[in-house]
Amino acid sequence: MLTGTYARSVDAKNRVTIPSRFREEMGEKAVILKGTEKCLVVCSVKTFSMLGDLIEGLPLGHSKAIKRFFFANAKEEKIDGQGRMPISDDLRQSAGITTGKKVVLLGQNSYFEIWDENVWQEYRDKQLEMEVKTALEKVELGEFPQELLLRKEKEDKDEKERREGK
Repeated sequence: MLTGTYARSVDAKNRVTIPSRFREEMGEKAVILKGTEKCLVVCSVKTFSMLGDLIEGLPLGHSKAIKRFFFANAKEEKIDGQGRMPISDDLRQSAGITTGKKVVLLGQNSYFEIWDENVWQEYRDKQLEMEVKTALEKVELGEFPQELLLRKEKEDKDEKERREGK
């Protein structure tokens, strides 16, 4: 599982050092591609293959644009012995990532994202909370995780009391 947030820099050879926990999941190679926000997405070759199978199963009218976006921009990269992964110029430019500047790696369970530090801070401060609220409403949860946990605890307590006849 790829979790956590890590600050890194892009070196003079346009490489970023992948956290050891992420490297364990990735193996010796990773696939790096343009994200749908101004970031890069990195996943294992196996996860990328599974994504490909999923996209291939979509109706042709929907899959053409998705294939063009994801597959035409994807690059398989080797992670070197020091855990560094190169980022191509075109991918760096698409995410606003500059050589020598700081980036943030965000674990996303089965993949991770690479953001320019300033772009990430702006996105996080201005959009993230609103997007989370909207997404939760769309999946009919409508609450933040801590509110969900509190509600679940209350439901469990009520259920236990009901079973005990209280």
